[in-house]
Amino acid sequence: MIKLAQGVAELQRPKLKAAYYRQRHLQQRAGLGRPERPPGCIAPFEAALLKLGEESGKLEECLNLLAEYFAAEQRVMLEVVRKTTYPMFVALAATFIAPLPVAFAGRLTAYFLTVGAGLAMWLVAARC
Repeated sequence: MIKLAQGVAELQRPKLKAAYYRQRHLQQRAGLGRPERPPGCIAPFEAALLKLGEESGKLEECLNLLAEYFAAEQRVMLEVVRKTTYPMFVALAATFIAPLPVAFAGRLTAYFLTVGAGLAMWLVAARC
């Protein structure tokens, strides 16, 4: 009975109370491999790696592996963007410049239709 009274008295302190509830929440949650997030926020590969690290006791190594994976993925994405920026700029400029003779011939409707079609194709290509 004395231990219970002492425990309750110690829980009256705000910092201890917050730490107690935080620890209790961590013990009750599902774990890192089974996150409490909507589906699609964490890829199955990531969830499996986190679960493996949690169960094997090597969570830090698995997190480092995930960090390396994301860094490599980011490098690849930046390389693709870097290599496609110039061709996309040239295509956008050509969309406006190539049909200019049509506009100078007095056929503005044809010019705007041509530019609109070129922009539509450019936007489709930019999305891919």
